[in-house]
Amino acid sequence: MNYNQPSAATPKNALKATSIIHLALIAGQVLFMIMAFITNKSTIYFDYKNSRNDVYFYIVPLLAVVGTVVGSFLFNQQMAKFHQALAGSGINKTLSEKLKVYQSALIVRYALLEGPSLFGIVCFLLTGNLFYLLISACLIITMISLRPSVNATEAYLQLSYDETQQLR
Repeated sequence: MNYNQPSAATPKNALKATSIIHLALIAGQVLFMIMAFITNKSTIYFDYKNSRNDVYFYIVPLLAVVGTVVGSFLFNQQMAKFHQALAGSGINKTLSEKLKVYQSALIVRYALLEGPSLFGIVCFLLTGNLFYLLISACLIITMISLRPSVNATEAYLQLSYDETQQLR
């Protein structure tokens, strides 16, 4: 096998690359969470009640909700815009072109989940309150549930049978 040549840019490889990006984003958050927990071990407490002195108590949940909602909205908007353009132009896009649109929409969605998650972990580092780590864990679980798969790709891009077979 010749390792100097890049692998062929097939639809299957594009979906695999998206899965690797997804896994790397999750792994980074989980590792940061573990390191934050180990580093902050002596000052850990859990306070889920309204803490008047802690401004993060309001900011972290708000960012988590906003990131989740805006990420879903933008993802669905990009997919709808893509399908409208596809139907309006009458031109058939290749599977690779469709996957590029899907991949960019997913990355935007992942970024809007990852940002609040990382902010929650930093707030845990600053305060020691496990409440922020819990919110970050919920965002990570949400992100895991949004893992790119052949079935999800087929559904979001409304692929034909032949296009779906190219991904398998």
